[in-house]
Amino acid sequence: MGYQKFVPEENIWSTLIQALKGLHDLHIRGIVHRDIKSANLFVYANNVVKLGDFNVSMMINEGHTRNMNGTPYYAAPEIWRGISKDEK
Repeated sequence: MGYQKFVPEENIWSTLIQALKGLHDLHIRGIVHRDIKSANLFVYANNVVKLGDFNVSMMINEGHTRNMNGTPYYAAPEIWRGISKDEK
């Protein structure tokens, strides 16, 4: 039989909150990450979470960005419809 190990709910919430705070800090500075996924969240031994892989990140120009970048499976519907994106 296989062994299952579950992540404590407290760790999940901590990771989510830290990731959201990181995104908030980026958005305050007018930066859009554009490739948020679990593979781009780095959790260190002390449970500190950092965002990574800024290869396709972009500064928002006049409130919008139009080009298509990031990981297709994680793309927002607006990207597939060709609608300009704002900080949301």
